[in-house]
Amino acid sequence: MTFDPVSASLREKLARWYGRRRGAKKAGLHRQHALMSALKLPRPQYPTVHITGTNGKTSTAQMTAALLRAHGWRTGLYTSPHLHRVNERVQVDAEPIDDADLSELIDVVEQAAQTAAAGCGEEPTFFELMTALALLHFAQVGVDAAVIEVGIGGDTDATNVIAAPVAIIGSVGHDHADQLGTRLEDIAARKAGIIAESATVLSGPQDDVVDTVIAAHARRMDARLHRYGHDFSARLVRSSGGGQEVDICSPAGGPMRAWLSLLGEHHRVNAALAVAAAEAVMSIDPGVAAAALSQWSAPGRGEVVSRRFGVDVWLDGAHNAAASQAMVKTLHTRYGQHRVVAIVGMMSDKDTVSVLTTLSMVADRFISVSLPQARAADADTLTTIIASAGGSHMSAADLREAFALADGVASDDDVIVVTGSLYLVAAARQWLAEDGGRER
Repeated sequence: MTFDPVSASLREKLARWYGRRRGAKKAGLHRQHALMSALKLPRPQYPTVHITGTNGKTSTAQMTAALLRAHGWRTGLYTSPHLHRVNERVQVDAEPIDDADLSELIDVVEQAAQTAAAGCGEEPTFFELMTALALLHFAQVGVDAAVIEVGIGGDTDATNVIAAPVAIIGSVGHDHADQLGTRLEDIAARKAGIIAESATVLSGPQDDVVDTVIAAHARRMDARLHRYGHDFSARLVRSSGGGQEVDICSPAGGPMRAWLSLLGEHHRVNAALAVAAAEAVMSIDPGVAAAALSQWSAPGRGEVVSRRFGVDVWLDGAHNAAASQAMVKTLHTRYGQHRVVAIVGMMSDKDTVSVLTTLSMVADRFISVSLPQARAADADTLTTIIASAGGSHMSAADLREAFALADGVASDDDVIVVTGSLYLVAAARQWLAEDGGRER
């Protein structure tokens, strides 16, 4: 793990962009279209895969890009959020955009943003600027294909200017209620909004009401819909502590046997979605595809870091009910009856009760920590929720103290789980790389 410093000039530019949060701005694509027009940037002419869903978007995007890249296609990848550096959001052939290109493109996009704001009456948001920057970068370097992950929702998300020929809709659940609503059918309708005319749509495991909404929207757009469990699937062959072997059946055939370095049914589903998406773009070689999947990993998403004194640290950014349920199942599979010490930190706008209640099914001890973000839930609030769920709990002022407390109660056979937010996971990864590997 490396955490290279950002130059002072680039840090200043990024600070300006981070200040452009959406706030009370009206939802819609008008700002993004104005920005694309100001940049004279047309819709991508290369094949694109557009990915939405509630959880697993980044993992699915990374796997899809790996499959395309393995077949010799120069592949752009746009994901969010980043773990350590904003450069991670914009990649070509698995290489994040370098600081020099990022800085130069920020200048270009900022100038275009002034023109766009004058035309539409509103300044673009941070995510809209980043989306334009990514598409501009992909156009300039000449990618053969791109994989684009939505920020939130789908229909009014800034990425929805691409009209992708392939759309992935991962499992739809509850998250971002303030922007997407609380009814599953409403959330599904927002996410189905990425389906373009005559596209190929790949839908993950869904509740019946979500299935109905997606199918109806696909029919309206004259799109071809393939559903997980009906038209494609992934079956577990065997698993071990180091991963799982799966048979993937795609809409065009199969099965293709592959090894995934991460456990959990959700990763099997993501792999099946990625294979089906790559297959919708190109003719894939099963052997090449299997090798690409076996080499894939997902930092901060079920990642295990072994510390020098033998205790596993499980890093997982699960921050909603569905993600925490998937994590708990995976922890059961890998660690069985081993004790779990959970270090948790969350944003206040997340469903803290559901996440912590679910985690209490496996956690023997909780250590809550406040994150240094304005939206963060304070440690005392998390501790109150944990206590109401019957969990044994402590609170820490910061991550260093949280790990010190965890070290005090965890034996060599236990596992320390860091979860609740990717912000916390990113901080933990950095701390473990710099300080946390020391002997107790």
